[in-house]
Amino acid sequence: MRSLLLLTILSYFISTSNAQTTQKQALDFLTQFTQNKSKPGTPLYYTKGINSYTQNEILKALQRSSVLYNFRIENHKVQIIDSLVLSKEEQQFIIKELQKQADTSLWNQFEIPNSQSIPKDTITAIFKDRANGWRNFYNSYGKSLFAFSIPIFFRDNQYCAFFYANSCGGLCGEELFSIYRKEFGAWSLWITVYESVS
Repeated sequence: MRSLLLLTILSYFISTSNAQTTQKQALDFLTQFTQNKSKPGTPLYYTKGINSYTQNEILKALQRSSVLYNFRIENHKVQIIDSLVLSKEEQQFIIKELQKQADTSLWNQFEIPNSQSIPKDTITAIFKDRANGWRNFYNSYGKSLFAFSIPIFFRDNQYCAFFYANSCGGLCGEELFSIYRKEFGAWSLWITVYESVS
């Protein structure tokens, strides 16, 4: 009985420690990302989470294949530069972690430096005015509105699956779900799994 209690306590501390490590890594990743996307002294404005349509499209892309490619188009031909083969466990892990993120309260654990979260109901209210929505947004917040996923780390935290969207007008914006990898202590975008540009 005593050894069972010790094992329970030990497993609790290990899982708490792992959660704190993952949370710190996620905050470090988000801090680096927002620093790269914002101008010094200007906050980056964002909403929490991924909209349900985009989330479903990303999940479909992940379920289609466990082989992900980094490619470029040259002379109207696709040239594969690099690839990543996800194990079945990795593929399922990333899918499950993305599905969990429908719960935007997960974001409450993060305070991203030089960034400000805008509640979804505020965004909805601004853009109810279809004619002046973006003008009203620009006047209150600036030129861009971001949305991101919480980073998902795998393979000993050397790889990260991450979504971001940047909207800057009615026909201005991009959405990317990509695999990043750590190189020389910094994260760099490596393979794009899902992309939408307007």
